[in-house]
Amino acid sequence: MNQAAEPKRNHQDTVFRMLFSEKENAIELFNALEDTNYGPDTEVEFTTLEDAVYTNLKNDLGFIIDKQFIILTEHQAAINHNMPLRQLEYIARTYEKLVDAVALYGSKRVKIPTPEFFCRLYRQSEVENNDIKII
Repeated sequence: MNQAAEPKRNHQDTVFRMLFSEKENAIELFNALEDTNYGPDTEVEFTTLEDAVYTNLKNDLGFIIDKQFIILTEHQAAINHNMPLRQLEYIARTYEKLVDAVALYGSKRVKIPTPEFFCRLYRQSEVENNDIKII
């Protein structure tokens, strides 16, 4: 049996996740995206959703920086017009994990980090051949 090995289609996604799942790299990514200057001692809490049996839902990378911003990033090979809906689902699941259910139904305001959503396309031809609207 001399079958050719099938290429792993999500190898770029895997490298992206591995690289930015390190605290220092996540801080550097946020600084580059937001033109900020958070240092290496900045608090980072990773909130990446892993593939759950009952939801089959995972995102590429999620983290909270300095208890202020929750960052959700996706690394895509092609334009996906459903990405805003997927990001909504990701942030809802992430807040579910972060917010105490008892507090949610209480009368006091629950403070949550401000969400920031980023999507990176790694196939330039997709960008050049389509209308992309940044919202």
